[in-house]
Amino acid sequence: MNGQLLDAAEARKLSEAAISADDEVQFEEIAICIVSAINKGSTEIWFYENLRPNIIKNLKAKGYKVEDATNQRDGSQFKISW
Repeated sequence: MNGQLLDAAEARKLSEAAISADDEVQFEEIAICIVSAINKGSTEIWFYENLRPNIIKNLKAKGYKVEDATNQRDGSQFKISW
C-alpha cells in the first residue's frame, strides 16, 4: 500500500474481507474440534478463544448450543454442545 491512505470505502472493504477470512479459519478450527470430540463420544467442546458474533450465529443456526463462560480470571471460553 506504499503508505498512501485508502479511501474509507476501500478500507472498509479490505477490513471486511480480513474478518471474513478469519471467521472461516476459526469456523474450520471449531469443526475439527467437534469432529474429534464426536469420535471420542463427547457431546461438547470448550473453545478458549474469543468467538465473533457471526461465528456464534452460524453455530446456533446449525443447531449447536453456545454458552459464553468468559470471565476476568480465565479469559475467553465458550462451551459448544450438541
